[in-house]
Amino acid sequence: MLYQAYFNLSLTIYRDLEVVQMEQKESLYVVFGRHTERVADYLKKQGYKIIGTDRTLDAAAIMATNLDEKPDAYLVLGSALVSGVVDVGINYGAALLENLNNLRQAVPDSRIVLILPETVDPEVIQGTIYMGIYDIHEVKQISISQIPELLSQRKSYADYGARTMPVPIKESSKAEIEIEDEEEKNKKTLPFKSLIELFHNFIGAII
Repeated sequence: MLYQAYFNLSLTIYRDLEVVQMEQKESLYVVFGRHTERVADYLKKQGYKIIGTDRTLDAAAIMATNLDEKPDAYLVLGSALVSGVVDVGINYGAALLENLNNLRQAVPDSRIVLILPETVDPEVIQGTIYMGIYDIHEVKQISISQIPELLSQRKSYADYGARTMPVPIKESSKAEIEIEDEEEKNKKTLPFKSLIELFHNFIGAII
C-alpha cells in the first residue's frame, strides 16, 4: 500500500512536470504555405500555443499590425509568398526581404524563425540578419516532426559574425564628436554672471 502511494505520488509529480514543460513552450504564429494547417495542428499537439496562422508571409505581415496578442515567435517558410513582384519587377529574394521587414516592424519583439532553401542567395541571408533576424535555417528538405527541434535552436549574431557585415566602399575620414564639459561651461559663464549681479546692485543703490 505504501508502495502504491509512492507510485501514485511519483506519477502525479511527473504529470505536473510535463504540464509545466508544455506551458513553458513559445506561443507561435505559423506561416507555412499549403502545409500551414498541418504544421499548426502538429505543433499544438506538442504543447505550443498557436496564436494564428496564415498561408503567406504577405498576409501575416498585414495581420500582425492588428493582433491583440503578439506571439513569442513566428514560424515562417521562406517560400510562402503570394508572388515575387516588387517595384523592380519579379524578384523573390527582394519580395521576401520586403515582407520580412514589414513583419519585423509590426512585431519588433517577436522572434522570427525562418526556414529557407539551401540555394538561397547570400544577399538574402545578409539582409535578413541586418533586420535582427538570426534564427535562419537553410535546409534541403524538412519533415514536420523536425520543426520543434529547429524552434529550440536559438541563434544569435555570434552564429554569423563579421562575414555578413556590409563594408563601406567609399573612403571616409574620421569624424569627431564634440563633448560638452558642463564644468568648463560654468567657469566661462561665472564671470559674466558676476558682472550682471554687480550691475544690478549698482542700479539698486542709485534708485
